Amino acid sequence: MAIQPLKLFHQHILSYLTLAIDKIFSSVTITTKQLKAKYQARVQANGFKLLLRELREAEHARIQLDWISEHRQEIRRVNNIIQRETHIGSISRHYEIQVQHESPPEPSTLRKLHECNFELRLLNIEYFQHLERMAELMERKPPGRLVHRYTKSLHKPKQLWNIERTYCQLRGGCCSRECGCCERPWQTIRHPSGKVRYMHCTGSCGCCTRHRGYYSPIVVVNKKKARHIT
Repeated sequence: MAIQPLKLFHQHILSYLTLAIDKIFSSVTITTKQLKAKYQARVQANGFKLLLRELREAEHARIQLDWISEHRQEIRRVNNIIQRETHIGSISRHYEIQVQHESPPEPSTLRKLHECNFELRLLNIEYFQHLERMAELMERKPPGRLVHRYTKSLHKPKQLWNIERTYCQLRGGCCSRECGCCERPWQTIRHPSGKVRYMHCTGSCGCCTRHRGYYSPIVVVNKKKARHIT
């Protein structure tokens, strides 16, 4: 009779421990699910943040590349202006000498001289419009690694000239011939201080114009506007 209460006590203790263990495992299971759900939510949140960061970086890179493209276009434009201006300037001086030696000057010579001077007038307008566009570009220059590297390379014109030699050859510029025009620095009225420019051929290169028989400028000026400039 004394053994029966002890056996019941053991069974009660065993049931209590079993229930406690079940509760513990149940709690652990619930906690594990909660942690897993929390981890997945965090991973999704971090993935979304990473995606947003990548999108912002891509957009910032696009803004920088667009600015670089505009800046390069303006540089090509001013190179066209300078090369065309140099070419027409030399032709104009030739006609000026011819007019001085003709007595009286031939109407055809005067007409050609007038055409040269008129084009030089247009190029002068376009040059100052280029300066305005360049100033506006510099005002909105975006920060960033790409722009920094690009603007830094502009301070090494000779190095850029060497890099672009192949493209000049492919375009059929002076680097594809033995004239040596691209090797010579360009002295221009745009730098009265004596500063020279190193540049490859554009569609307005005088040597290329003579070689091809035509020129293909990217400079477009408003002739009506030019007539109102004194």
